[in-house]
Amino acid sequence: MRRANYIFVLLILSFTFLQCIAFVVPSIESLGKGPKINSIEPDYLIPGEKVKIIGENFFENPKSANKLWINNYPIRIIAASKNLIEFIVPKIVLGNGELKLFTYYLGYKSKEVTYPVYITFPSPIIEKTNTISARSKMPLIIYGNFSLKDFLFFKIENQEIKAENITSNICKIQLPDSLPKGIFKIKAFYKRYNSKIKKYINSAQSHELEMYNTEFGNPDSIKIKQVEGKIIVDLFFNNINEPVNITEYVQINRVQDEEKELITASFIWKPTSLLLKDELKIEKLKTPGFAEIIINEVFPFASALIPATDANMDGFARSNEDEFVELKNITGKKLNLLGCQLFAGEDTKPVFNFEEEVLIEPDSYFVIYGKDTINKKLNLLNTGQVLELVCNEKTIDYIAYPPGKSGDPSWQRKSDLTGFEKHTGSLFSPGGEPPLALITNSTPLPSPIQAPTLIPDFTFPQTQLKDIYVSPVELIFQDKTSQQLLVTAEYTDGQKKDITNETTYKISGQSNVVKVDNNGLVTPLGNGSVTIEISFQDKTIEVIANVNFLSKVQPKQLIINEILAAPNLDINKDGIFKSDQDEFIEIVNISGSGLDISGLLISDNTKIRHIISQDTILQSHEPLVVFGGGSVSNFSASIKSQTASTGSLGLNNSGLEQVTISTSDNRIIDQISFDNANLQGVSLNRLGDLSFSQLFPHDKFLKSIGKYSPGTRIDGNSFLGAPQEGADLLKGSSSSSSSSSSSSSSSSSSGILFSSSSSSSSSSSSGFAVLSSPSSSSSSSGS
Repeated sequence: MRRANYIFVLLILSFTFLQCIAFVVPSIESLGKGPKINSIEPDYLIPGEKVKIIGENFFENPKSANKLWINNYPIRIIAASKNLIEFIVPKIVLGNGELKLFTYYLGYKSKEVTYPVYITFPSPIIEKTNTISARSKMPLIIYGNFSLKDFLFFKIENQEIKAENITSNICKIQLPDSLPKGIFKIKAFYKRYNSKIKKYINSAQSHELEMYNTEFGNPDSIKIKQVEGKIIVDLFFNNINEPVNITEYVQINRVQDEEKELITASFIWKPTSLLLKDELKIEKLKTPGFAEIIINEVFPFASALIPATDANMDGFARSNEDEFVELKNITGKKLNLLGCQLFAGEDTKPVFNFEEEVLIEPDSYFVIYGKDTINKKLNLLNTGQVLELVCNEKTIDYIAYPPGKSGDPSWQRKSDLTGFEKHTGSLFSPGGEPPLALITNSTPLPSPIQAPTLIPDFTFPQTQLKDIYVSPVELIFQDKTSQQLLVTAEYTDGQKKDITNETTYKISGQSNVVKVDNNGLVTPLGNGSVTIEISFQDKTIEVIANVNFLSKVQPKQLIINEILAAPNLDINKDGIFKSDQDEFIEIVNISGSGLDISGLLISDNTKIRHIISQDTILQSHEPLVVFGGGSVSNFSASIKSQTASTGSLGLNNSGLEQVTISTSDNRIIDQISFDNANLQGVSLNRLGDLSFSQLFPHDKFLKSIGKYSPGTRIDGNSFLGAPQEGADLLKGSSSSSSSSSSSSSSSSSSGILFSSSSSSSSSSSSGFAVLSSPSSSSSSSGS
């Protein structure tokens, strides 16, 4: 009879094991089959918006088995089924593109399928309105930079308004019959007809301008309130019943001591400069002290082969997602876990952060499952490990749990807190006390599905990890295309398993060379060499990643258009005037298409002064202004700008100076020589804009807007607009006489030599006007 019972148990376990296989290898019918894309919704892609791919042979689980790229940019998939994939469009280069998709799972890679896509075109630029006070049906004048080729629209919440009377710098709209109460935002976009898909598509949207609805007069007050731990500020009007949420427009200050927190809010109603204030005192919830919160239960033994280890009760047993750590408040007071972190092993990064208020009542529990973490795992090892709970940089509890094997019961904290003991009565009890285990001679054998390891004379089959392997063993990047690591585990029974999504990746060396996501996708960031450590259980292997980007920018695709060597005002708008920080170099993309100029070098006579930042992309006729230093956060929202990576441009105030743009392999993209001749507060500009000719003082041009124009043409217009017209660009002279200057010529109006050469070659072969070199003596402001 006893033998029959064992056979019955074995049959149950075998059936259960076979059921588990379906969870280990989901979507098995899609293995190796090429996915098919039937359509995408919408037909064009807007950065930041959700897109659906409708097709066939996709992986529902795991969704990471679907590998998706747009223009060689890896895309994170947020949801997947057999016939549908959803993703969010990242910020990538706008225009025509290609979507690439294939599947890879358990060593089977499908064929790649491509699909043409259109990533929506650039937005209008809006700068200001003629008034910030708004009423319904009121005409509104808006200033900015507008294309005359497309239909211009403005958006207020969900209302679209077509612009009227458009020029390149000004337009008019009629505000709708109903406006949002209080403050609202207005933004612009274009509509363009796409003949390929036979419909109008929208451009990206511009940045927002704030407007104030004055139909209800001035507001009366603001009120601070706390809702679910979040601070909200409402605006009240006498003649409006419902308050208006203005939290994002309010300046909030928080001052706290051990007992309470004082929150103050101030808000300016800009149409009348009305200042409104409010304050709120909140009793401060206690943060845990030492041993007031304990690590009460630990379950590292989840396994996809044992359904009973489904601790989070989602219907699937998974080794990473079902592991858990249970915390318990052993005090008589409510405690706040905001600011607490859980660390596992020797990892210096926490496996879980409490980034919002989490209140734990007296004698109550909080359970952290692997599925709740960013990486979908807690990194709990079966071989035993140290866990530490830290709150506001203070250790609250520090424990070490013993080793075990998959399918074992959890470790339960002893009542005297001196260590752990095996969980009794069941495998685990997350969020509660374990049941009492009372075993007598009449007690039936426990269910094999609940705790197979407790069945007498029967051991659930276990396999041990033998080794792990990775492919490829070395990564070499020469462009920004990401590469996929594939990690395989080999077990003592000969079984092999794809563990790419279950391993831990750690980069040793420079932090700005590559990045690795949790699915083993390696993305290059900048030139260099690093080691990627790959760990799974007690095994570790390494992969070397070498990045050597070679710029694809060709000579004459960029031009150095304007240089200010000796500023006398705060040009970069950081509130501080410093000559070496406010000097600038303006470069413009004249290639006719978008260019990735990341990593290009800007140097002067003596050394490299700036390495252009990663992910710097200039559209056709888009400028980049490089300042010597300071901050450019207030310079311009519509013009790309950077500060010199070495802390200075070192431009000479007088004497021979040379500025060069080159690649890392020493190809010169543009180069110009000049003598600033102690010209103070006035930039030197090409004669005229975007022409490979000599430099001339900015204020000597007929259409000059002043002494400099960083990021725009001489007349202040966008480089997308028409260039300066007419034969006479300069005051008091003709362009023809100026451009025909020989090696002995100089400017009679300024007494300054302006040369534009990269070598002694003639202008017909190099595109530069060659003048004789000025004297070699120099007085430098920053060299």
